[in-house]
Amino acid sequence: MNKKLIVTGGTGFVGRLFLSNLSLQGVDVICVGRKKGRISQDYNQITFEEFSNTFYPDGQEIYVLHLATFYSKLDEERENIKSAFDFSMNILNFVKKSNLINFLYTNTMFSYYPDESIRTLDYTKTKNEFSTELNNFTKKNNILYDEIFLDNTFGGIDKRKKALPLIVDAVLNQKPSPIKDEQAYINLVSYKDILNRIYKSITTDIYGSTAFVNEKRINLQSVYEFLNKYNLNKIEENNILQFKPNIYLKNSPSINLFGLKLNDIQKELVNYLNTT
Repeated sequence: MNKKLIVTGGTGFVGRLFLSNLSLQGVDVICVGRKKGRISQDYNQITFEEFSNTFYPDGQEIYVLHLATFYSKLDEERENIKSAFDFSMNILNFVKKSNLINFLYTNTMFSYYPDESIRTLDYTKTKNEFSTELNNFTKKNNILYDEIFLDNTFGGIDKRKKALPLIVDAVLNQKPSPIKDEQAYINLVSYKDILNRIYKSITTDIYGSTAFVNEKRINLQSVYEFLNKYNLNKIEENNILQFKPNIYLKNSPSINLFGLKLNDIQKELVNYLNTT
């Protein structure tokens, strides 16, 4: 094989889904993370130390899908966030010496939230610090760099304690809505769309910094009510769902789906409920 795809964060939500749905001919996949572990029957994750001591590119074309991160809003997790940044820098510094063709990095839309406390989180700042390092290196060396800004991804097997898994759990177990703020709106994209976007980046020459989000936000309480009604009568009452325009800051990256059509949110919410 003359191509190698280095995947970081394979044990995470998007990483596991990507690897379980991966179908690339002629590409050798290596999964690297901060901790060693089994991802699936096809993939094991090795540490950076093991990777750096055993991997010899030998002129092969190297592609990097960098999904690894450590998300937290808590000050006490600062060391873990810094560790994730250091891991990112280790990966970048190592592949600098190889025949690097394309570096795909998933960043966060937190930088463009109106709430300053979100924009100034250690998590947000380190994501952007690494983005700057990547931009500088790839521009200087004429390497393709595809930076995808994501917000909220849902679907599949999701054990994260985030809004959508909590809503689905409440609906299936006939519990009250877990949403504390009934006026809360978030941007949602199905994991299937994210996987399609990543696959397109790996197989084509996409580059630049763009947002991969929906055009509108959805009200979380209305998602609970929509799914609760569907769970009771198996009828999709789409009028229950409430949407509003996005409120990202004006300097946010433009939305570019690169010809991809996002899956219908209503259908994907129902699919998520039915497969949980």
